[in-house]
Formats: sequence, structure tokens, C-alpha cells
Amino acid sequence: MGQINQPATLLDRIRRLEQELAEVRKKVGLSSAVVSRGGLTIKDNGHLRVLDSAGVERFFIGAGSPNLPNGDSQPLFIVRDGSGRRRLAVYDPVTADGYEPVFWVWDHIGHVAFTTDRNGGVAEPWTAVPLYPQFEMGHSSHHVGYTMLPVSALTTGPVVWEGWIGKVSHPRLQILGYWGRATGTSPVSVTYEVRVGHDQTVVGSWVSTGIETALYGPWDISPWLSHTNIPVRLSIRATSGDATDMVAVQVLSCWMRQT
Repeated sequence: MGQINQPATLLDRIRRLEQELAEVRKKVGLSSAVVSRGGLTIKDNGHLRVLDSAGVERFFIGAGSPNLPNGDSQPLFIVRDGSGRRRLAVYDPVTADGYEPVFWVWDHIGHVAFTTDRNGGVAEPWTAVPLYPQFEMGHSSHHVGYTMLPVSALTTGPVVWEGWIGKVSHPRLQILGYWGRATGTSPVSVTYEVRVGHDQTVVGSWVSTGIETALYGPWDISPWLSHTNIPVRLSIRATSGDATDMVAVQVLSCWMRQT
């Protein structure tokens, strides 16, 4: 007698339906979920990534590159706009000499609008430090484009320019100006010192001879980060040369900046 096929039992049908439903769920993915208690934990350098309907990444949080000095992935937080440009992020773009997460803000066309510095404080934008002359200007009809003082007025190294920072927000300071001997033929050595703080700590100095337009710095002012009402002074000392020779003492700009 031939074999008679029996119809599947109800239990078999339920098992097959459960298997098919599980496969559908794998293909479709999770469409929505609510965590009412506890939390969501992503382990083993995983990440959370949000794509829009066009496939553009709009949000990312998790492990990424460049790697930390020990080879591990660094934690990243990135928010992008509809064009894919980064608008907000926390990550260290260079980790070769130690990991310090930097906070970034970009404008809508990709320019950096704000960053923090790896040594503390603000990196960008830079902030100007206005300096004001501490000397009396003489009367002259001769226009040269910069301020000058005679060697005789600079032999003791007086403070020639001074300004105060309301609150130190950046870790570095630099200065631009006209420096060195402006008139005369005798050899003149001029030492410029930038002093910061109420104790007039010298953070940077240079020596000029002939006239120059030069940028000096940046120098470390991180010990004063977040301190308020901090003086910045420029002292100038001239040695040798004729007492009537003139020395350029013109500050063009001074500003706080990033490392």
C-alpha cells in the first residue's frame, strides 16, 4: 500500500509562520521603538547613525578615526545638514601627541565658526587685544606711517604699550607691528618684551635692529585662561646707538589665538 500524506498539524503551521515572520523582521528592520525605562547600550565600538531619505548621514555618535595614540578608536559626535556638510562635532582631528576632544561649529558653507583649543579655551575665532600708547607723541610734520621714539627714551626698558584683557579666552597671544631702528646709522639693538599679568611675566621677546614689519608669537598665556582683567604690556629697551637715533615702536595688532 502506498504512503498516505497527512495534512500538517496546526502546530507545524504556527512554527512556519513564526519563522517567516522572523525573516521579514530581519529584512525590514526596526521601524520604531520606545524605551520607557532603563536605556540603550551600544558596545564594542559600535555606533548610532541616522540617514535621511536620500541616504545622507545626518547624525553619528560612536567610535571613529583617526585613532587614539594607543590605537583605539576615538569617540565621535557629528551632526550634518541636508547637503552632508558638518555643522556640529566633537572629535580630535589629530591625535598623534595625545587625545583632546575639540568642539567644532561650522557655518552653512563649510567655514569654521567656532572651535575649542586642545590646550584649553577657545581656538577660533581669534580675539583682538587693543593696546594703547604709554608715551606722549611729539609734534612733527614728517609722515612715515609708524610711531618712533628716540633711543634716549628707551634705555631703561619702559612699558610703551599697554592693554587689558577682560577675560582670557584663548591659550596663545601674538603681536604685529613696526620694530627696529628707524633713523640713524649707528648700530642699535632693540629688545621687545611682551609681559602678561599683574606680575608682568615675560611670555615672549625678540630683538630687532633694522626697521621691519613683523609678526611675533604666538606665546603661551594658558596659565591665565578664564582669569579676568589681565594686563598685557609691551616694554622696549634700546642699547648702543646714538641717543638721537629713532626706534620704531608701532603696534599694528595684538590678538589672542589658538595653539
